[in-house]
Amino acid sequence: AMEISQVMNKWWRDLADWNKEFSLKEDIRVRDLVRSLLREEEDTVGIVAHSLLFRRIIQLYWPRDPEVQKLIRAKLRNGAPDTAKDPLEDKIMNCGVLILTWRFDPEAETMSKSTAELVDADFLFDG
Repeated sequence: AMEISQVMNKWWRDLADWNKEFSLKEDIRVRDLVRSLLREEEDTVGIVAHSLLFRRIIQLYWPRDPEVQKLIRAKLRNGAPDTAKDPLEDKIMNCGVLILTWRFDPEAETMSKSTAELVDADFLFDG
């Protein structure tokens, strides 16, 4: 369920105010979001958000296994050659629909790299 009161006020920072401390706080917010999404009872959960949020989720939960990294990188390139911009640093195209598949410990207090990671990614509708 969506709580509209959480988005009624300006919650973001201007780029001029961005610093390392703010980045750490944002990572905590991203991890809290991921934790709440992964704990949903439904098998499939969808969210609509800015591409930079999705990029940060991918960065924070990038798989440890080099073969899985290679697979996900290729899928995130969505047919672009290996010489294209690294998907870990690129943004998802506007209106892109991305499905992320996870391996995680549902009992974990926090969702960190040791308790949650991506295992697959696919674009719907040709990205």
